[in-house]
Amino acid sequence: MARLAYIRCQRKQEIEEFEQQAQADEVFIDLANEFGVTLNNSLEVMLEKLVSGDEVVVRGLSELADTVAEIRSLMATLRDIGTELHLLNSVSTGVLSDEGLKILTLIDTFIKEKEQIREKKKRKGRPVQPYPPNFLEVYKGYRNKEYNRLEAAKKLQISVNTFRDLIIVFEFRF
Repeated sequence: MARLAYIRCQRKQEIEEFEQQAQADEVFIDLANEFGVTLNNSLEVMLEKLVSGDEVVVRGLSELADTVAEIRSLMATLRDIGTELHLLNSVSTGVLSDEGLKILTLIDTFIKEKEQIREKKKRKGRPVQPYPPNFLEVYKGYRNKEYNRLEAAKKLQISVNTFRDLIIVFEFRF
């Protein structure tokens, strides 16, 4: 029985605090942009590693999914595998019951109806891009002086200024 943890975050400080709280065997990290958008690559890897009896630790349900439909689907997947979900944010624990899943289904139906109305009012413009997929590995190499800022930016296929801005945002402490 393994204890796996997942966090969706923007800054190194959040990762460090979560690792202390979760006390997990393995931590999966997805870096999000300033709006919380991420590619969820680490979440998919974690879901593939899960076996019956494992425990998944997250800060809250909002880190696992962006919509009610995604939360409902993920909860069903975790139940099918036979894993236990542990939330560090105790406000969300009511969703884990059978009644909670039924309520999520009702809310999901309501939201889908609202989305049809919202689609007509969609905001146009350039979408905000998440961190590059291998940012965390390149960042660690950059901090360990394995390569300089220019080399790191080339590895990520972004400009040096963009790399600098990502580091500033990632290392920001409250």
